[in-house]
Amino acid sequence: MMRIFLTLFLIALISGCGVDVSSSSGSNNSQVKDSNTSVDTNVSTDNNTTDSNATVDSNETKDTNTTTSKLLYEASGDAQYDPNACYSGYATAVPLQDYNSNESPRESDDNANGISLMSLYTQTLNPDDSLVIAFYKKIPTGLSVGDATQRENVYGDNSQFVLMYDPLWKSLQDNVVYVQTPTLGDNLPKCYRITIEDTATNLIVPQQVYRYQN
Repeated sequence: MMRIFLTLFLIALISGCGVDVSSSSGSNNSQVKDSNTSVDTNVSTDNNTTDSNATVDSNETKDTNTTTSKLLYEASGDAQYDPNACYSGYATAVPLQDYNSNESPRESDDNANGISLMSLYTQTLNPDDSLVIAFYKKIPTGLSVGDATQRENVYGDNSQFVLMYDPLWKSLQDNVVYVQTPTLGDNLPKCYRITIEDTATNLIVPQQVYRYQN
């Protein structure tokens, strides 16, 4: 009797606490990821924003070289730029030269154009150390200059050269004479522009000028 009672009790216990194996199995399967599903580990993120294969033309250079023209004459002090400064292309008369030596104690003269030039630079064994050159235009055809004794003087570069001119030059349109001084040591030569005209003081002061190599 006791055995029958225990048997019925176990059957009732199993019926009340039974588990639906099929539904439990289905629920578990729905929550399990497919272990065969593969993740593509070859997918890479391109963190480079610059194309490493992009080439830079190394031949492309900035022109940092600014062309600086070479000075032909000293440009110190109150010197002014003048494109015709001691330029032979400005002259139509043959440039007049003079140097200081025992063989040339006097000035050099261009009597046809009423111009004389004298160097008072220190005399050395090298004539170029005292050489001065005047650049100017011929006087117009039909005009004539007076006697050489009537010429007036202009002193330049601390009276180291003298330019002498006929008074006719004061009335000429092309009344500019340029005088180039010697090249001494490592210094550049100087160039002076002399504008021959009437002045309030009757004194003409040469203006130092310069230009660059063309």
